[in-house]
Amino acid sequence: MTANVKFWRYLSDGIARSFTGAGFLPTIAISHAVANYTSMALTHADIQPNGTINFAGNILAGVTANAFISLDADGLSIGTHIIINENIGDPYNIHYMAALAGDDISYGIYTGNGANRNIALPFTAGLVICHAHVYAAPARRSPYARHKDMAGTDSWAIEGSQAVIADGITALGANQFSLGVNTLVNQNAQDYSYLAFKDGGDVAYGNYAGDNTADRLITTPSQPRFIWVLANRNTGLSDWGSYKYDNMPGVHSALMFGVGGGGTDDLYDYYIRAITGSGFRVGHPAGGGFAAGDVLNLSGWSYMWMAIGGGAGTRAYSIVY
Repeated sequence: MTANVKFWRYLSDGIARSFTGAGFLPTIAISHAVANYTSMALTHADIQPNGTINFAGNILAGVTANAFISLDADGLSIGTHIIINENIGDPYNIHYMAALAGDDISYGIYTGNGANRNIALPFTAGLVICHAHVYAAPARRSPYARHKDMAGTDSWAIEGSQAVIADGITALGANQFSLGVNTLVNQNAQDYSYLAFKDGGDVAYGNYAGDNTADRLITTPSQPRFIWVLANRNTGLSDWGSYKYDNMPGVHSALMFGVGGGGTDDLYDYYIRAITGSGFRVGHPAGGGFAAGDVLNLSGWSYMWMAIGGGAGTRAYSIVY
């Protein structure tokens, strides 16, 4: 993988700061608060300097200042906005941040036109995520994703308990993705940001059906460094998107949207339990119920995953604590 990826873990304190040591100029950055304000801040070069949108959650409205301040030659700088640097009533609020740059991850802005259309990419994508810059609770506070294994014209919400939509991101084609007429991703005259991840190289994709098995192993082509799982209830709601990178402690992972914690460093117990040499494990040891940790392997639910570092390629990768 030609992308460089750097993860930082930091304790928020409400003080603006810079992170250095990336070794490259980032073009995309994501920060996820996993305590009181479980929201995901996103920026990319097209909304910088000093522009951030909320990738999951209910805090930001539109492109907002004072979160990601700048993307710098050797890292990035953050401000004091609560979404990225909380200092209210939770001294243990830990954030995880990823800064990315390279040919295997693409980003951009498009303006909706309400008609079927294609958005050009430099590669064929395995996963595309689109998010409106405007804010309207509940539906428009969620980004919508299309995975290469999704059927029909479906797109799944990243934020929990939102409906699967049709005619959203309708297809992932050769050097492009296609949009339908659904206003959540293509409302006339509204701006949207997108992220696209290449299909192939060091990024692998797959799906599985939940079966209530405890500590279930999902295999990948090689040992992954980062796992992202999207869930779809049997009721047609997207829910409990979760991610884990290989140096997260213990059986814990982070939810894309949720409240509270439940484990070391205020992460969540048992959703993605572990990354192994051959894949990743999901499901609470108890198994078989709608309880914390079972949600990534419930019978009747469908799941899509992306594994960075789980494909055939190699990439620069590091974690800073």
